[in-house]
Amino acid sequence: MKAKWVLSFYIIIGLFAVYLAAILPNYNFITLSRSTGGVRVEYLRNYNGELPRFSSELAHLYTEEEAFEISHSPAFQGKILSIRNIRVLFHGESSLFDTFAIANVRVEKVFSGELSAGDTVRVLLPCPIARNIWVEHMDIVSQCRTGMRGIFLPQALGDSDFREKDGAVLYFSDLADYALHAGYMDLFLETRDGLVFNQEIYTSLSPDATLEEAGEYVAGRIQSYSII
Repeated sequence: MKAKWVLSFYIIIGLFAVYLAAILPNYNFITLSRSTGGVRVEYLRNYNGELPRFSSELAHLYTEEEAFEISHSPAFQGKILSIRNIRVLFHGESSLFDTFAIANVRVEKVFSGELSAGDTVRVLLPCPIARNIWVEHMDIVSQCRTGMRGIFLPQALGDSDFREKDGAVLYFSDLADYALHAGYMDLFLETRDGLVFNQEIYTSLSPDATLEEAGEYVAGRIQSYSII
């Protein structure tokens, strides 16, 4: 009797192990509701690959006024609750430009838009995030870490925000609510070394400004351009 019970126990354990082996790989992939074709998006535990390099001209494309005209709604102060790196696979393959990160950010103050304090939003970051990663001309956003606070000026993701390769279409709205498309002009990040932001664009803000002073600056600029 005991032998039969032990045998049954191990059979159950074996079947459970097979079940886990079948379902656990899918836990590493994001469910895509709108995207079509052979596209999948997987979470990355570690990222040790190469990183895309961006033109040095990017940081000089916009004036202060133009930057606020582009990135102004929503505009909010928030705290980063978590960050996970992801990789997009088109027909099982990816390139250097198919690796991003998703940050969950809790909203603390709202300067523009329909969000409310206490909301948690998913923000797509234009590069992977890790301690040993620095991306040229993404040096502000690549400093993001869990627990940091900042002022975010992201773009809402909609029908026109997608990437297509060989018939496979990824809608970025399947991944997040908003995106930091530029990475060098839509974030004011509070770090242990002080506030980091693009000083070449936001020339009216003191390089030694605090996060609170940056919030007042952002709110004032948005109002002055009459775009709230």
